[in-house]
Amino acid sequence: MTIYPQNVPPTLSISDPDGTDDTILIDESYNITYTLTDPNADDVITAAFSYDTDASGHDGTPITGPCQSAPEGTGFTCAWNTTGVPAGSYYIHGITDDGSGPVKTYSSGQVTINAANTLPTLTITDPDGTDDTIFEGDTFNIIYNLEDIDDDVTVTFYSDNDSSGLNGTEITTALCPADEGTGRICEWNTALMPAGSYFIYGITDDGSGPIIADYSPGQVTININEPAVSLNDPLNGAVAVVPDSDVTITWDENIDCDTVS
Repeated sequence: MTIYPQNVPPTLSISDPDGTDDTILIDESYNITYTLTDPNADDVITAAFSYDTDASGHDGTPITGPCQSAPEGTGFTCAWNTTGVPAGSYYIHGITDDGSGPVKTYSSGQVTINAANTLPTLTITDPDGTDDTIFEGDTFNIIYNLEDIDDDVTVTFYSDNDSSGLNGTEITTALCPADEGTGRICEWNTALMPAGSYFIYGITDDGSGPIIADYSPGQVTININEPAVSLNDPLNGAVAVVPDSDVTITWDENIDCDTVS
């Protein structure tokens, strides 16, 4: 009669994903970190891993490739090629068996697979150069479209003498939410702006790619609103009066100034 040592089941644990810094993009590779040991020296075992939307049932989808026959080791990794895996958050579960019965385990956290980043889109539709002449101090409506399907973004506006270089001056007197939408309006208070013609450009950034910028198709022209005075009385500037008598002079001015002399 041959007496064999009592069989001790293997141990399997998954240390990564643990839910911390476990976010990747579709088609990227992810390293599953695990520890697989079997105290029975005569057993050669491997682990097979699957991904699952929850942490129960061990009924996930098998991960093809090297993660179907991961060897024994401590802190070992197997590379999961996520090509074709839908975007979502997944637990990883593993199974091993030395012949005495399966041993199963789940990861403590999830790995999140995001769709490839989509850059925002920005277009400035006004000023377009048509009916875009105002006086300094007037409010001008910058009209724009901004969209990002996978991030929340805002836009910052600048005035520029030309339509290239992105080297203008930031508009800090604009009253607008500057958030996403179609036909959005940003009210620009042009007080203290020098007279001239300006293109407007905007810059947005979703933090996952290059900045997106767009120039307006036309310019806004800002004129200085200089006061003008018209004399009403005496007409044509002449009047016949008796010496030492009073003369009433009346006039009009074209803008509402604080002081006019």
